Amino acid sequence: MKMRERFGLLLLFVARKLTKLSLWLLKWEAQPETKNNPKTLIWDVIDGPFHISEFDQQWLDEAGIEDDFEFMMVVRMEEDGVVGPVNFWYKTEEEAIAVKNYFKQNIEPLEVQI
Repeated sequence: MKMRERFGLLLLFVARKLTKLSLWLLKWEAQPETKNNPKTLIWDVIDGPFHISEFDQQWLDEAGIEDDFEFMMVVRMEEDGVVGPVNFWYKTEEEAIAVKNYFKQNIEPLEVQI
């Protein structure tokens, strides 16, 4: 076989594999959300950010706030179809401000992993 023919067969093989992978990914992405994999969405920032020093240490301990989270915002969050205000903690002020700035320019919710 000539080099050109070998290369052509290799390209054909790779193209078929990529086609199969693409179809598999399309089927995977099209799967509806289930109770085992609910979406958690932030719809808006209601208030904040607030620094951890603004909170009573006893309240922080009772709420189970980890030491590496320093900024809190009150956000409108949806989980399992239920929407309501939630205290959402961030490690840095930059993270909190980025979320707040996002909603100054967008109306689409942010999907978060909890």
